[in-house]
This record gives sequence, C-alpha cells and structure tokens, in this order.
Amino acid sequence: MIGVIWDLITWWFWDRWTSNLSRDYRNDPAYKKNVSGLIERHREFEKKE
Repeated sequence: MIGVIWDLITWWFWDRWTSNLSRDYRNDPAYKKNVSGLIERHREFEKKE
C-alpha cells in the first residue's frame, strides 16, 4: 500500500513538473498511453497485495 501512495505522490510531482515544462505535452498520445499504463500497473500491484 505504501508503494501505491508513493507512486501517486511522485506522479503528482511529475505531473506538476511536466505541465510547467510544456502545456502541449498533455496532448501527446505517448503521454496518455503512459498514464493508462501506470493505472494498469497500480491495479496489478493492488491484486498482488
């Protein structure tokens, strides 16, 4: 559970940083694919615990 929380915290910081870095980055298909991939990884991680 701690790993999931830590991932969400780091993801939040990464999201803040990338949004400051480039506004167009959010519209990038690869970025959206990575986001959905991260969510899938969270679901798999929760199943293991």
